Amino acid sequence: MIIGNLISDNLETELLPPIIKETLNLLKKTNFNNLENIKYKIIGDEIFLIIDEYYTKNPNKGNAEQHRIYIDIQYILSGEENIGVCYNDNENEILNSYNPDKDIILFKTVKNENLVTLKKGMYAIFFPTDIHKPGLSIDKEQKVRKIIVKIDKNLLHQKNISPLEIQ
Repeated sequence: MIIGNLISDNLETELLPPIIKETLNLLKKTNFNNLENIKYKIIGDEIFLIIDEYYTKNPNKGNAEQHRIYIDIQYILSGEENIGVCYNDNENEILNSYNPDKDIILFKTVKNENLVTLKKGMYAIFFPTDIHKPGLSIDKEQKVRKIIVKIDKNLLHQKNISPLEIQ
């Protein structure tokens, strides 16, 4: 997992793989105010984003998730939330086994979960080894608008990446 901020001009992205760097650049340069809360393709099924708007939930509700194919970049447009994070230590209780159509495993309970707070302009990158439970309330329920970018992990090794655009 990696946490960062797109509001300030910092150099943290220079150390990231080119596809993640270019995806963060797309997030930084795009005005999402006039876009609907739907799924947008960037590169077919290899990279796409979903704009979502919801109310945060009690940390005891909801289920943690893990992916095998996609890396998640979750970027907060407005509001703030906690995201529970842990690693798969094989002691976590699986709710639903892996669904390849949705690239998701759901967990009923997880061990050693840590909470990470994301505020407007911040992002978190979750790799397939990371179990995460997004959308959790900090103090009380609040409205959040967020971008979830899905990147096929096989793109991590590509060196030359053209500028990305929403289709």
